Amino acid sequence: MDIARVTTDLDLMVEKLNSLRNQIDVEIKATRPTAANAEAIAKLRALETQLARARAGAITARAAAREIAPRNYQTEASGI
Repeated sequence: MDIARVTTDLDLMVEKLNSLRNQIDVEIKATRPTAANAEAIAKLRALETQLARARAGAITARAAAREIAPRNYQTEASGI
């Protein structure tokens, strides 16, 4: 698999996770935190936490892919 493609896919994943996080923030603000909505708010906050973890993992993976990419291309260019 091409490292550049992986890096691009990870960039898109981070962008999508950011978008989802923003949508959840809007939903939390739109849902008035009352006793009737407490369960819904708790579920949205749990989802927000899971998205934050996924985003952190994607950012870490993207950084690693960017670090590997130059070395990978250098090796291919030298014919090794």
